[in-house]
Amino acid sequence: MYEPRLPGFIISNVDLRGCVTTTVKKFINGRTPEAVQQRLDGIFSQIIGYDDVYEDLYRVIKAQGFEKRSLAENVLLWLSYTQSPLLLTDMQHILDTQPSGDPGRKLELDADQVVSACAGLVTANEETGVIRFIHETTRAYFTKRKLQLFPTGEDKIAKMCLGWAEETFTSDDVSTLPTRTRCEHISVHDYAIHNWGCHINRSNIDGTEPVIRFLDNDKVMLKYSPHIISSNDYPEYSQLPLSQMTKLHVASFFGLTRTIKALLQKLDPWYHIIGSFLPWTSHPIDTRDGFGRTPLSFAAEKGHSSIVCMLLGHGAQVDRQDHNGRTPLMWASRGGHNETVETLLENGVHINLRDRAGRTALSWAAANGHHKVMGQLSAHGAILSISAGSYDWILTPLTQLFQEKVRQDVIDETMSGSPLIRASCNDHLAVVEMLVSAGTSPDQKDEDGRTALSWAAANGHRSMVKFLLASHADPDTIDCNGQTALSWAIRNGHIAIVEMLLCKGSSMKIEDNAGMMAPVWAAFNGQKAILQLLLKYHADLRSRDKNGMSALLWASANGHRATSAWLLSREEDPSLPDSDCDGRTALSWAAGTGDYVMVKFLLDTVGDPLLKKSDNTRRNALGWAAANGHPKVIQLLISQDRYDLLSNQDMNDMTALSWACVNGHEAAAKEILASDRSATILECRDNAGRTPLMLATRSGHRNLVQLLLRNSADVEARDSFGDTALSSSAADGSAAIVKVLLRHGANPNSCLRDGWTPLMFAVRGRHHDVVRMIMHFGGDINATDDTGQTCLILAVKNEDRKMVELLLDMGADVEVWDKSGATPISLAMGLGKRGRLVLSALELKDPFYSSDDDDD
Repeated sequence: MYEPRLPGFIISNVDLRGCVTTTVKKFINGRTPEAVQQRLDGIFSQIIGYDDVYEDLYRVIKAQGFEKRSLAENVLLWLSYTQSPLLLTDMQHILDTQPSGDPGRKLELDADQVVSACAGLVTANEETGVIRFIHETTRAYFTKRKLQLFPTGEDKIAKMCLGWAEETFTSDDVSTLPTRTRCEHISVHDYAIHNWGCHINRSNIDGTEPVIRFLDNDKVMLKYSPHIISSNDYPEYSQLPLSQMTKLHVASFFGLTRTIKALLQKLDPWYHIIGSFLPWTSHPIDTRDGFGRTPLSFAAEKGHSSIVCMLLGHGAQVDRQDHNGRTPLMWASRGGHNETVETLLENGVHINLRDRAGRTALSWAAANGHHKVMGQLSAHGAILSISAGSYDWILTPLTQLFQEKVRQDVIDETMSGSPLIRASCNDHLAVVEMLVSAGTSPDQKDEDGRTALSWAAANGHRSMVKFLLASHADPDTIDCNGQTALSWAIRNGHIAIVEMLLCKGSSMKIEDNAGMMAPVWAAFNGQKAILQLLLKYHADLRSRDKNGMSALLWASANGHRATSAWLLSREEDPSLPDSDCDGRTALSWAAGTGDYVMVKFLLDTVGDPLLKKSDNTRRNALGWAAANGHPKVIQLLISQDRYDLLSNQDMNDMTALSWACVNGHEAAAKEILASDRSATILECRDNAGRTPLMLATRSGHRNLVQLLLRNSADVEARDSFGDTALSSSAADGSAAIVKVLLRHGANPNSCLRDGWTPLMFAVRGRHHDVVRMIMHFGGDINATDDTGQTCLILAVKNEDRKMVELLLDMGADVEVWDKSGATPISLAMGLGKRGRLVLSALELKDPFYSSDDDDD
């Protein structure tokens, strides 16, 4: 990567800057940017003596004064050993903490200083502060010769990283890890926290006192262990509050051989003696982390065979399974660590144990393409077929019976335990060839009924498919969803594999569980080329699934215009609308999904027959567009309308406007109301007598209510039950909509069914805000219904003390009685203990009532 600006030492030298500019202009004259970049890369790669150039520049660096030389060497050392960019602020911190530096003096770095000190071998961006090698050849030179140029570099990096990690995790003020204690130096500390162990592994300080002290610190381990695990590599750990890793786990993870040896020597020897006689006792060497993994599990996963030998020599259990049921052998097989696998096999592992997904060590090796490990496992008796007999199918569930269940690791494409299927899924042809030649059936199925051919076809592995077909795999094997290898290949658009399967006689007439055949799947995903290929093999393009959806309908519904156009060109009479079991046409589906381009294409191609067609519920394309809120499609359909589609009512008497209002699509309603025919549909009622305003009100769409009222919707219209928009909103407690309706002239005292008022509905629903709103607009608090009930009586019957107090404060009459002669107080007294709170509120407002009357 090249910097977009010249370094300061070139800019400040007028002659040098002019020379560079002239040379570059000559070089790029008449060339494209791509040609310039290609020429630059070619020049660098063709310089035979660039090693000599870099050596000369490094000698220049070594000849500089102490400060510049120290700066350059630290920059080059870090970039050579870490392969990680460096920030200017981090370099400043490194220099300030150098043992040989002057603690009383701090050098303020800038980009030009770094570039100049390094003799132009690095580039430093002033804006981002990132320092990196000037070119790939520079990086390659210093990486290759880092031991020669910086023989103690690994030790220096390891010590720095260990110090920063210890500083971070021993601090009491670390709220957001991984960062340095409340400081701006994030990059190098973040790098150190995650990579200190890797550098110690390659250094000479492994097993030294500082490393042991760091790992022996319980406070450090408690804070650090959650950060050793990456959620990308170990997704199962993301659900754990703490990883609970110990010093042995961490040292095994990083492969710190000498450190492990020292830690094991510190263990109480009695643990080993007791463990040999009482194997069920807990040995520190087999301590589990939060996911049930032991130090041996991590050492095996990383391929640290010497540590594996040491742990086993100190009594570590070789078959200890984690919460996913995986053993150290499975982890080693997954990583392809031959030496580690051999060590575990020599220590009496149960080779055919399965994890919770039914996968063996051989399955893991096959899934990751490690055929050499598979050979080792096979030589020690590993079963090649998941269905083969083995007593381990009894042992595995028993060992997992007492383990805590944690969610499955779903990194792999398939959870199948079959080595053949997992290898085919991941395109490991050599492994599959090995398994088939050893006698494994190519038609072996996983838990979902899928075969190796099904997975290979779905994932587009052509060589794998070719081999399996040559091995007589059945191309028409049906999985649990009724799908074949052909349908999977079609679904995922692998046309070459589709042709291979068709050449082998794969059937196009097999229906899956949804009734979809090959042409329908091709149209579903817009695979026009595959449809054309299927037609060459005489596929039925008019086949339908169980819902009556044809290839054309699916292509239109999913917006595949080119596929739809090709299918329409195959129709004998495109003017005859195709429809599914519900009567929906291609236009209906396209309008419902809001595909403007597809709708326009269908109107231009087919036109009127589609426009006037309604489905089995008598809803047309305009109704579907309105119901799903697609204003542009609505505008297009209205512009083409010659059949008064806006007035069309479906089987529930819902118009397009009604659907827009009930579903809250304001933009769609605006388009409809902008039509010159909107006045005729504004008061159209559904089969319950509800107008669009009532539907918008009941659904709680305030903006739509305002829009309809601005367009002169009847605010006092009543539905079949005698309710108004206001009474419905009051009953639902929609204070905002109640306010809008009242401001637009809704009658707060309208007499509704059974003589109720909107205020009564609000009281019954315990909606205090709505009650206040209606009273503010003149609601009659003492109005009575057909039985003589007032709002106060309703509140007493509801045992709603707060509502009673609110009504009394607003002037409700305490002495009123209904037609049965009951008063609020008598009703409260009749409630017994449940009415005491209500009664106490009422007696404060009744001057003639005394609690002494209760004694009489």
